[in-house]
Amino acid sequence: GFNAATINVGGGPLTSAGYMDILLAKFDPSGGHLFSKRLGAGSFDYLMSLALDPGGDVLIGGQLSGTVDLGGGPMNPGAATTDWGYVARYTSSGGFVWAQGYYTGGPRVTNLALDASGNAYAVGPYFDLMQTKTASLTNPGKTYRGLQLQLDRTGKETWAKTLVGSTGTDAPVAVTVDAKGVYVGGYYDGTITGPLGPLTSMMQDGYLVAYSAAGNQR
Repeated sequence: GFNAATINVGGGPLTSAGYMDILLAKFDPSGGHLFSKRLGAGSFDYLMSLALDPGGDVLIGGQLSGTVDLGGGPMNPGAATTDWGYVARYTSSGGFVWAQGYYTGGPRVTNLALDASGNAYAVGPYFDLMQTKTASLTNPGKTYRGLQLQLDRTGKETWAKTLVGSTGTDAPVAVTVDAKGVYVGGYYDGTITGPLGPLTSMMQDGYLVAYSAAGNQR
């Protein structure tokens, strides 16, 4: 990101539109500029995660404020919230492919991973109640809870869920995938309830949870 008036990373000047804008740039192995673009609007807009699929497409995620155009037209959260999460896909040359916005619950996408088929797994915290494309995620404690969702290559959400459901705070920190599914690590306080029984933290403890590609906890 950047908040200077204008920067140039090799492709010409990029002028900030707000307090914090997103810089997305690509360079060749020798450091030569291939493309660069500015994303964002008049407030605080963040890129917090980036991943490459097997074909070279670029996926980014983070948190935006207000109405923002990521390349496919203005995305407006309406009156639901001012800060909202997103996942967006671009070609290897920087062309816009699709974007998905998550407008309720104040979410942010802090980590992304892709499997061999190009499906994306996004994780991050959310606050309060959150409505995704496929699920309504509750948050009785009104604290940060972990979000996990899967998007296919076209940007369609196939499933979404609360990660571990702690009675306190639950914050995912990392996500990765292999042939068996997806793995998420993070930290929590309180008690996790789930199919393997309760896990109560001493203060803030770490967790590792594994899911199948269909979203079933392993």
